Amino acid sequence: MSKKTTESGQLGDEYTINTIDDNNPDDLYFTSAGFEERTLAATESLDSDYRAEWGIIYVNKEYFERSNKETTKEHLKKLQKSLEQHCDEVDVLMGSWLEADEQLFTLRDGLQVLTGRNSLDITVDITTFNREALLVSFNILYSLSNNITTRILYATPQEHGEWLSSGYRLVRNIIGFAGIQNSSKPTLLVILSGFEQDRVINTIEETEPAKVLMGIGDPPTKEHFLDENKQRQELVLNRQDTERFYFPANSISGSRQVIDDLISEYSDEYNILLSPMSTKLSTLGAWDTARNSEEVQVLYTVPGNYNLENYSSGIGSLYVNWI
Repeated sequence: MSKKTTESGQLGDEYTINTIDDNNPDDLYFTSAGFEERTLAATESLDSDYRAEWGIIYVNKEYFERSNKETTKEHLKKLQKSLEQHCDEVDVLMGSWLEADEQLFTLRDGLQVLTGRNSLDITVDITTFNREALLVSFNILYSLSNNITTRILYATPQEHGEWLSSGYRLVRNIIGFAGIQNSSKPTLLVILSGFEQDRVINTIEETEPAKVLMGIGDPPTKEHFLDENKQRQELVLNRQDTERFYFPANSISGSRQVIDDLISEYSDEYNILLSPMSTKLSTLGAWDTARNSEEVQVLYTVPGNYNLENYSSGIGSLYVNWI
């Protein structure tokens, strides 16, 4: 694959992933070790000739403290072994999805190895990053150079578990996205919804917005995910002062455009809170809007627990997007 700046869709089984620039190694291959089966899908699709100067793996320390910790350890081991075949240097960043400061400092310090370069070619497998770490990572990466080409890899599951997360600990602002809030304006909460009904309801109750815009991912990354999304969010959609909108869950630029249009329509009247809870592709669409819209405050609802044993199963499609 040669260097590109536009999006592409699904990557077929007959393809492998090579460097962004055919004549040079990528500056960075960045991925995350998680507990899901699809953790390895993107990295295992790298061409045998793929090269990067740095391979960096992010992992949350909490995944080593739960009942299925051996699964995450095994995934981390396999990622390290694979990247040692493709990268000059390989590093592991141990962060935390519970502690925002620790997460930020771990990512900031680990990504500083790229400081001082005139341009960056980066391949990022976003599949199993927690959303907050993903947004913080991209803020850091895009502070390192004014000339960045980023290829995004995202593997979908075949199926989701009966539940993904339960309860919540708190709703917090994502560092770097505080937004400008006007005390004389009411609040509008914009949610990109997925399958986690508890997190959606808790976010609404915690922020107490005057109005809620509930986004449904259409087109989804897998056809039957659309009906599943609607069914799980039906209770929220029936609330007073909640309106439905649609965004493409399979596209970074498409999601960004939908959110951009909503911000333009409502920002004069409301303070905007943005809560991305859908695919990681649409989460990056939210990031791309928020980094260019100083009035938008981005929220992360910290779950009480993840369904580590049965969060998802199988590997569906591998998407390739570009920023």
